Amino acid sequence: MKTPLLTVPVLLFGACCSQHPAPVATAPAATAPAPAGTTMAVTEREPEVIPIAPAKFRTKTILHEIINGRLENIELDFTPTMREAHALDKIREAWTGLTAQLGEYQRLGEPEQTTEQGYTVVYVPLIFEKGMVRAKVVYDSTNYVAGFFFVP
Repeated sequence: MKTPLLTVPVLLFGACCSQHPAPVATAPAATAPAPAGTTMAVTEREPEVIPIAPAKFRTKTILHEIINGRLENIELDFTPTMREAHALDKIREAWTGLTAQLGEYQRLGEPEQTTEQGYTVVYVPLIFEKGMVRAKVVYDSTNYVAGFFFVP
């Protein structure tokens, strides 16, 4: 017997228009001085960009942190606008509401990735003992989370 899913009104801020620098790592500068009487050629290197994990993988990681109550571990994945809007507090509150309404969390479904209005969007089914909702995670062009929603 299927239990009808009650709509959980959860809309977290989607700061889709903000721009943020991409994470960049640079090689450490040489700190040892050259021996006296020698010259050393200094070469400039381009900063090395650290590759971002695929969106599906990142989304599953973010959801595991939410499910396990470790939202502080994902704060830096969000745009500054999302952080300023206290998105993590709203996610925590929404998660509490979902578990109260749908019972104990059971498992993640298979993520689906799409592009919507130029943004990478990942949908992941969240299966609870009394029903299912989907997490919708929106990534901006710099791979920060610019939107997070629980949708029917």
